[in-house]
Amino acid sequence: MKIKQQNNGSNRSREILDLLKDKKSLRVWILRLAGVAAVVVMFFAALGYGAYLKKTGDTGYYKHALLKIADLDFSFIKNYATGKLSGLDKVDIDIKFKHMLRLQYLREQARENGMITDEQKNEEFPAKLTINGVTHDVKIALTGMMTVHLENDSKWSFEVKVKGGDTIKGMKRFGMLLPDTRGYVTDWLGMELMKERGMMGLRVDFVDVSINGKPKGIFYMEERFDKYLVENNSLREGIIFKLQEDLNPYKESQLMESPGTRDQLLMIKRMWQDVLAGNLELGKFLDLKKVAQAFAITDLMNNRHALYRFNLRFYFNPITGLAEPIVREWGALHKNDPNQWSIILEQPREVGTQRYKLEQDKVLKMIFDNLEFKRYYLQEAQVISQPQFLDQFLAKNGDKLHKIVSKVYTDWPFYDLPTYFLYENQKYIQSALAPDKDHIIAYFGQQKDYELNVQI
Repeated sequence: MKIKQQNNGSNRSREILDLLKDKKSLRVWILRLAGVAAVVVMFFAALGYGAYLKKTGDTGYYKHALLKIADLDFSFIKNYATGKLSGLDKVDIDIKFKHMLRLQYLREQARENGMITDEQKNEEFPAKLTINGVTHDVKIALTGMMTVHLENDSKWSFEVKVKGGDTIKGMKRFGMLLPDTRGYVTDWLGMELMKERGMMGLRVDFVDVSINGKPKGIFYMEERFDKYLVENNSLREGIIFKLQEDLNPYKESQLMESPGTRDQLLMIKRMWQDVLAGNLELGKFLDLKKVAQAFAITDLMNNRHALYRFNLRFYFNPITGLAEPIVREWGALHKNDPNQWSIILEQPREVGTQRYKLEQDKVLKMIFDNLEFKRYYLQEAQVISQPQFLDQFLAKNGDKLHKIVSKVYTDWPFYDLPTYFLYENQKYIQSALAPDKDHIIAYFGQQKDYELNVQI
C-alpha cells in the first residue's frame, strides 16, 4: 500500500515536471484560469452594481445591464474606467434637516396628486452649494411639471437659484435634473443641433452631487431662462415668454417696473393680440425661419414633447423685432413605430399621438398652416435629413461628445450613445419629403398679388 502511494506521488511529480517543461501548455492554462477569474470578477461586479441600481431605484437599468452581460458585451468595464477619468465636477449641497423634511413632504404631495404645482415649486429653501472648492449661498426648490422628476426614492430633480451677485458656471439659475428625464445625452445633442443651425441653446452639463454628505450620483445641470442665457448666446437682452392666448412673460412684475422693459413688453403683447385678431401677419411677429428650423430639429429627434406650449419658449430679439424659439426637452432617442410617426407637414396618423395633440393646439396649428413657415420647413428638412449633415455635425462635435458621454459612464457605464436613431429618423424624413420619385413634387415659393410661385 505504501509502495502504491509512493508510485502515485512520483507519477504526479513527473506530470508536474512535464507540464513545467511545456511552457506553451503552461501559458494556455494560465490564460484559461485568468479568463475564468475575469468572468467571475465581472459577474460579481455586475451583481454589485445591480444591487446599487436597485438601491437607488434604477431597476430598469439593471435589466439592461444584465442583457448586455448575457450577450457577452463587457464594454462597460472600459466605459467605467473612462468615466473615472472624465473630470466630473463635484457638487456638495448642505441644507438644514427641517428644510429637507419639508422638501420631502412637498415631493410626496406632488406624487400623490400626479403633478408638481406652481405653489410647490415656489417654496424655496436656503442651502450652501460648493463646487470646485468655492461655496455659494443658494435657494433650492422642486422643479419640473410631471412626477417623473420625483419617482426615484433616493434622489429627485430640483432647481437652484444663486443668491447675491454670484453665478455658477456663468448661470444664475439652473435645474439639477435626473439624467433620464433629458434622455441622458439626447437633450445635449438637441442643444448642439440648435446652436449649429444658428439658434439659442442652453448651457448643460453633468455633475456629481452629494447632499448633506450622501452621494447621489450624477445630475443633469440645465440652464434656466434669464438674461444670462441671452448673453451667453451673444444676443441683446430681450424678453423671454411663453405663447398662450395671452402672452406669458418671465418675471412680468419686474419687467413692468422699468420704463424701458415695460414699453417693450406692452408692445410685444399688442403685437401678439394683433396676430390673433388677424391684423398682423404671423411672420411680422415670429421669426418663421428659425421656428421652422427648430421644428425640423424636433422631427430629426422624433419627439414633439419639446413643442408643447407649456415647454416652448420664445425670445424677443430687439434687433430684428421678431420672436425666436427656445427649445428643449426632447426626451430619449429610441426606436419608433413608423405607423404612428408623422413629420410636422404630414397629417397625424393616429389620435393620441404627439403630432395629433399638436394639431389640436390653436396657436401651433396657426404656425403649421402658415405658407411661409412651410417653405422654410421644407428647406431646413432637406438640409438636416442628409446623412452628410449628421456626419459633419458628429465629427465637428466629436471631442465634446466624447467628454459628455464619459461623464455619463461615471454613473451608467452600460449607456449606449443613441446617434444611430438620428440616421434612422433622417431616412423617414426623406421618405416623407419624397414619397414617390415617379411623381412631380411642387414646393411653395412665394405669393405676390395674384401670382403664386411654385418650384418643381
